[in-house]
Amino acid sequence: VVNGNAGGSAVAVKAQANGEPAKLEQADIVLTGSIDGERPQTILGLLLPDVPQDKLATGGKGKLSFELKGVPKTNLTGRVALETQAMTIGFDGQGALKDDGLALTGKAQATTPNAGLAIMLFGFEASPGATNVPLNLRADIVKAAQSIDFKGVAGEIAGEPVQGNVSLDNSGTVTKVTLDAKAGTVSLPVLLGGLVAWQRTPSTEQMLGTLGGGTSEVWPARGFSLGPLARIDGDFKLAAKSLSLGAPLLVQDAALPARVDKGALSIASLQGRLFGGTFAGSGTLSPRGTGAGLEARADLKGGKLEDLSKGLAGKVLAKGPFSASFTVTGEGLSPPGLVAGLSGEGTLSLEPGVVQAMSKEPLQRVAVEAAKTKKLKD
Repeated sequence: VVNGNAGGSAVAVKAQANGEPAKLEQADIVLTGSIDGERPQTILGLLLPDVPQDKLATGGKGKLSFELKGVPKTNLTGRVALETQAMTIGFDGQGALKDDGLALTGKAQATTPNAGLAIMLFGFEASPGATNVPLNLRADIVKAAQSIDFKGVAGEIAGEPVQGNVSLDNSGTVTKVTLDAKAGTVSLPVLLGGLVAWQRTPSTEQMLGTLGGGTSEVWPARGFSLGPLARIDGDFKLAAKSLSLGAPLLVQDAALPARVDKGALSIASLQGRLFGGTFAGSGTLSPRGTGAGLEARADLKGGKLEDLSKGLAGKVLAKGPFSASFTVTGEGLSPPGLVAGLSGEGTLSLEPGVVQAMSKEPLQRVAVEAAKTKKLKD
């Protein structure tokens, strides 16, 4: 039994062991207790040994409690719970200290007011759009050697329902990722916010919006940072009831399959409904020096002019069906710079419809110019 203070924390531990003192990993043990005070979150270094300890420093004071019994080398069962101001994490299941690393099987739950912290725990930089976004998720977890699987993930992010599966494998030179998720409202600018160099230029975080509702009207005016793409390799699938590409482009019932390979992000086919029509798009984002290059194609069939004009102008200016198709390419140092440098070709087809409103100023200018031309000819 140990009771006292160490490193600014109150420690209370009760331990029993049946075995050789020099081989505690093979002994039959019972371990219960708590650590209450400064930085108890460092225990996550055992559960997630690949996570740099500086990523956990924002946890502050908290409490770690645990109840474990069994043989560490082969089968240790119990529960571990961590509570801090920044996050609450719990694991209930079994594990073993294998020669190739910690093995775990059980159920895990995480709650935090800052979804960006959960992203950083896995070694990825989080954009300001993920800050102050509440997250509450639970999942079945299976960890073996350098791989970890989260199966049956369910819960909420920014109040929006989320479910899916995630797999991470750190056994190679790059992290292999597989993700299949379903969500309510999602912002693509926020999802790709980790590809922007937030530290390089003045604050424009307010432009990015959040993971769920209230998404950004524009992409951030900071430089690209595509380095994270070179550190991962994997397939991603996202199904969302509403996917914002940046106002007013809101794709309903969106299906987004994507792949990251050799430092490039490729979207094979983004499908859904946009402006009342059927939308299909594809594209590739890849490094170009210190910036990025984009190749994209989009097709919209059976769109409604009333939805288009309301989205662009805030009111219905015309009614009727339309279709559009375009292919673009470009390069830029930042998302706005990339958009400004796009070039390509496309078509816009209008079918019979009705103009609801029209400004008279352009017609007046045309009439004045026509009158001037007529006088000069006379």
